[in-house]
Amino acid sequence: MKFKIFLVAALLSVLTLKNAAAEDLPLDYFFKNPEFAGFQLSPNGKELAAMVNLNDRMNLAIIDLKTRKARAVTNEKKQDVSGFMWATNERLLFFMDKDGSESFGIFAVNSDGSMPRTLVEPLDSVIKSGGKSKLRIVSVLDVLEDEPDWVLVSSNERRAAYPDVFRMNIMNGKTSLVERNPGHVTGWFTDWDGNVTGAAFQDELEVGFMLLRDPEADEWETITQTRFDAPSFMPAGISGDGKNGYVSSNLTPEGEARDKSAIYEYNFETKTFGKLVYEHPVVDCCSLILNRKMRDMIGVSYMVGEPEVVYLDEDWKNTMAAIDQAMPDTTNRLISLDDAETIGVIAASSSTQPPRYFLFDFVNRKLEWMADSRPWVDSSKMSEMKPYSFQARDGRLLHGYLTVPVGSIKHAKVMEKALKKSGVDYELMVKRDEGHGFRKEENRYDFYGKMDTFLAEHLKPAKAASANP
Repeated sequence: MKFKIFLVAALLSVLTLKNAAAEDLPLDYFFKNPEFAGFQLSPNGKELAAMVNLNDRMNLAIIDLKTRKARAVTNEKKQDVSGFMWATNERLLFFMDKDGSESFGIFAVNSDGSMPRTLVEPLDSVIKSGGKSKLRIVSVLDVLEDEPDWVLVSSNERRAAYPDVFRMNIMNGKTSLVERNPGHVTGWFTDWDGNVTGAAFQDELEVGFMLLRDPEADEWETITQTRFDAPSFMPAGISGDGKNGYVSSNLTPEGEARDKSAIYEYNFETKTFGKLVYEHPVVDCCSLILNRKMRDMIGVSYMVGEPEVVYLDEDWKNTMAAIDQAMPDTTNRLISLDDAETIGVIAASSSTQPPRYFLFDFVNRKLEWMADSRPWVDSSKMSEMKPYSFQARDGRLLHGYLTVPVGSIKHAKVMEKALKKSGVDYELMVKRDEGHGFRKEENRYDFYGKMDTFLAEHLKPAKAASANP
């Protein structure tokens, strides 16, 4: 008797994995340092900096955008440069820790490679120091445009959990105290001119934020103070001269609790809510996309399965829509912009494509490819990762990801060809919106119905044996 086999494409690829397996790739294919990362334009847009793989370590390089010539400005052999920023058009700050201590130091170098300096020495790890070291965190809060040789930093040197604010000289690392922590401040806010204007605090189970009303008298005013799990709001961004801005709030202007946080306009002088700016039905909202030239926010970003960006400014919305139309298969993010907004850097990526970097000319509306972060990765060999959500029995919406193996349908076709050649009857069921296994309810019902029909037709009960001799 000839078997008739019911094949499901989602299961076929499992059955044929030995014969049609994907290429085995070494771990360093995915985890070794990229060739390029973190492109940033100088404020005047004349040079482009990036972290590059040099000596098997991430180092810092500069590209002259007029000549397109590149030069390395660091030559680290023991430690990776983990990040950097332009302090001025001529000088950059970059960050490294020591042997994975996560106590990052701050270093400086000119864009021509001259005058390298250690501004903040990274500490040894707690283990290596025999427990004598601590996790020191010195982070740059803001640049000071009126004082180009200085930046604003926060440092927990004095109290581990509660940092103070200092001005730091970018040429020699000298510091001067700007704001001593008034109590339990855990984070600081600055306006568009680099002035400290507010602070977030945590005192045991109480959290909130306060505003600096009189810098000379060091007079602070508490705006909110609640239990950490109670509805409240926190500053999200400042617009214009700092009197107005935005808050992320899970309270309505009327004081009623919201299920999800939303972005509202807020007047920091009168302490009053304005109109609702943006909300999302699934997640707490949001991170603001701020624009220094406009001194305002131009959009919001959040994560629901995939990174999402919504531009609220019409000009920016149209510009990014044109870029997305030119590169429809990737998520395209603006990661750097010159002060005049004539040129920007776009990072284009997807679940199968590591970041690719493009220059965008805002004047001529042209994209120019610059570099691939991991050029050795063949996106056709990568398995696509798709966001997936489903409703649990209690009604809660749960989120996850589904990785769709490369060649799932191709593997099914290989088996189909072999069965046909062998003269075996079969039925092939393909759902192109699925991976391994059927996750959609309508597809599962379809499968179960066809399987029931198949079993009823082809697995008939055997005839009973005759009782007569």
